[in-house]
Amino acid sequence: MLDFILSKLNLLILVTAIFAIVAFFAASLTDIAKVKEASELASKIKEQSFSLVNSPNYCFTDSYQIPDELAIAGSSYYYVLKVSKQELEMEDGGKINVLIYSIYTRDEIKRSFTSSTSSGAYVPKAIAADSFRTSAQIHLYAVGSYNGSGYDTLSGDGSGTVPEEDSIFIDPQAENPKNSLEFIKEVVAGKTSFYVIGCNKEAAGCEVDRERIGKIAHISGNQGEGGFLC
Repeated sequence: MLDFILSKLNLLILVTAIFAIVAFFAASLTDIAKVKEASELASKIKEQSFSLVNSPNYCFTDSYQIPDELAIAGSSYYYVLKVSKQELEMEDGGKINVLIYSIYTRDEIKRSFTSSTSSGAYVPKAIAADSFRTSAQIHLYAVGSYNGSGYDTLSGDGSGTVPEEDSIFIDPQAENPKNSLEFIKEVVAGKTSFYVIGCNKEAAGCEVDRERIGKIAHISGNQGEGGFLC
């Protein structure tokens, strides 16, 4: 009788161990797939904007609409895209600009806006990122500041200010979402400027935001279609 009970216990332990191992590898594969999908998205956006800023055109616009969610093995997860810029000093004393696309899970971004630690604000962990260097001046805009779940709205007549930012967040699952990037390249007096605008593609939202920001960027006037020179 005791031998029978021990054999059953050993079998139970074996089954539990096998289940734990399978669950561990399944979770690991899911995480790998999540990183892969996010990396591909960041790479696609980087390649499109890199091609535009290095094109021979003196004035050109393009856009990239991001998916509402990323799919993994029959399921999906929500994410937030952060677009940021940095200025690096070169060995020769010159400076170069870096445009960075980082992807976070939406829960991670929410936590960064609502949590803090003893050492300060919680820093979210990106699951993927891509970037490129350029001599062009980078300008980042998004109408309404992001608060982790939505965007503050401007007055209905568009009289609210739209400040230039060091980073913007594109959240397709926000209460009033942004799901697209507008790219504008301009060369004026030999100097290249590259604008990235976070906006909502629905209901002509991107066209409205581009025109509003174009008028801010070109206070002196001479705007073309959409507020910019082209």
